[in-house]
Amino acid sequence: MKKYRMFEVSVSGPAPSVNEAQPDCRAIFQLNGRKTAVRGFWDGHGSYCFRYLPEETGTLTWTLGGCVSGSGSEEVTEAAPAGHGKVTVNGTHFRYEDGTNYYPFGTTIYAMIHQPDERVKQTLQTLASTRFNKVRLCIFPKWYDYNHRDPELYAFRKNSEGRFDPRLPDPDFWDRFDKILDQMEALGIEADLILFHPYDKKEWNFSGMSMEDNMIYLDYCIRRLAARPNIWWSLANEFDLIHQRTDDDWYAFEDFIHENDPFHHLLSAHACMRQYDYTRPHITHVSFQSQDVAKTSQFIAKYKKPVIFDEMCYEGNLPMNWGNISAFEMVHRFWCCVSKGGYGTHGETFLSDDDILWWAAGGVLKGQSAPRIGWLRDIVESLPGPLDSGSGEDSTNIVEQMMNNPDLVDVYLKDQPEETKLFARSLCRMSDRDREDFLMKNNTYESWAGKSAYLRYFGHTCPGITTVNLPAEHTYKIEVLDAWEMTRTTAAEHVNGSVQIRLPGKEGIAVLATADD
Repeated sequence: MKKYRMFEVSVSGPAPSVNEAQPDCRAIFQLNGRKTAVRGFWDGHGSYCFRYLPEETGTLTWTLGGCVSGSGSEEVTEAAPAGHGKVTVNGTHFRYEDGTNYYPFGTTIYAMIHQPDERVKQTLQTLASTRFNKVRLCIFPKWYDYNHRDPELYAFRKNSEGRFDPRLPDPDFWDRFDKILDQMEALGIEADLILFHPYDKKEWNFSGMSMEDNMIYLDYCIRRLAARPNIWWSLANEFDLIHQRTDDDWYAFEDFIHENDPFHHLLSAHACMRQYDYTRPHITHVSFQSQDVAKTSQFIAKYKKPVIFDEMCYEGNLPMNWGNISAFEMVHRFWCCVSKGGYGTHGETFLSDDDILWWAAGGVLKGQSAPRIGWLRDIVESLPGPLDSGSGEDSTNIVEQMMNNPDLVDVYLKDQPEETKLFARSLCRMSDRDREDFLMKNNTYESWAGKSAYLRYFGHTCPGITTVNLPAEHTYKIEVLDAWEMTRTTAAEHVNGSVQIRLPGKEGIAVLATADD
């Protein structure tokens, strides 16, 4: 077996008599002295399966217990070239388990796994032609505008009372889901699994299950999926719209996943009207629904965790405002997030006679933002490390620091005229909305990768000239980047200190300075 690839032990046995989701079967895997307890699952085809994620090389041994027994061993060899392990948190950024930096450039396809086979195949082919490396998708089907379809398969079968029962997982659904996740892994795509959502159909009642049923469902998900290297847990899409659940319920789900996932995958929750408590210790990163991309570095400073704007409106032409921003605006918001040390997620919602919209059903992309987002990913991955807003030593932009603490005005502007200080103090008294507008309009989208690379994005403003201030201990190459045209033009080489650069005077322009050594 290969390091960082899911390994499975399968043993024949009789079917569980009542609760097929939680059979009494378990395994102890031991690798290099480290023991990992894993609970198995009934596969519906005559076998109990135990899955393990080897994270080191060496001799792996296992012992089975409960309703089945057995033992064995196998050598774990080095990972395949594309195998980097699961994604983990690295400060306010991400990296793979092998230490390689991971930069999420994702998209949303909520009902991807509930589509016919041909559309799933088409969706995966489309993804293979893009640079998206994360997909947000739901385990339960979705009943919402442009998505009023009953899927062929569901996560559970119905019981004798005619309701979907988590004690009866449907092996055909989960086998098919496994195959889709295998294909996503082969494409280098992380599956951000949405465990609950409010867009339910009365006949389904997945959002109205009892807490007992919810826990059985979560337990089965962990037993079956946790050994996969390319999954994340998202407690919900728009958790606050599932009115049957209290905050304590969500915290109970959070605790259960943390305690029972032996491989500790990333865990977050997505909100609509009010934000989840991202300060909670088991929450690994922030998953926002927000257009406030100008506040990216403020959120990073507040939570001290990675920040992903997983929903910041969709490129499209729907009558709803959340689904009709332009391709340029979609690309612009990605640049805003990235140039302040955060990340974004793409979505697309173009009207279609067949109601097949990418954001729900996948298929093919019709918009113009995806290749430009991929180009930005290529730029970010070419840098020597993750981008952080500010000087490379501070976690927030200087302007934002002064806004949050007026006492810093005299510190940062000590050599400036008094009228400049008065203006800066007026900024400190702004409302959040006015502050956001100021930040959006005043070129504060900038970040550093240590002192080796500097990125400044000008957004909707159109300056014809700018000054770049670079550290004296390095010399730099300065390029002018066009986010829409996807062009890079060298403006200066082997420079440092204060350098004046000509710009094209249009929207979507950035300046990138990279150190020569």
